[in-house]
Amino acid sequence: MTDMIGSELRPNPPDDTRKVLFHVRGRPVHRPRTPKGYFTDATAGYAIFPLVVLFGLNAVDELDRSAFGVLAPEIRDNLVSTTNSSSRSSR
Repeated sequence: MTDMIGSELRPNPPDDTRKVLFHVRGRPVHRPRTPKGYFTDATAGYAIFPLVVLFGLNAVDELDRSAFGVLAPEIRDNLVSTTNSSSRSSR
């Protein structure tokens, strides 16, 4: 039953009507697809915009994590030095 569900969800194989340039070990090597053709084949004709949005959100999240990891020690050191200097001046 899993095969039936999986085969229903699996996209149709791309239509290889592209010109065969040469063969490597018996496998045909076609002319490269255009980016639009590649993404159309990869998404089975569905919209690519949601994937681009998810990719962008993930990139921003990873950048935020990296920046916080790099800047956290400096922030901690500045907060500790500020706290120590303010407690000394109040005495």
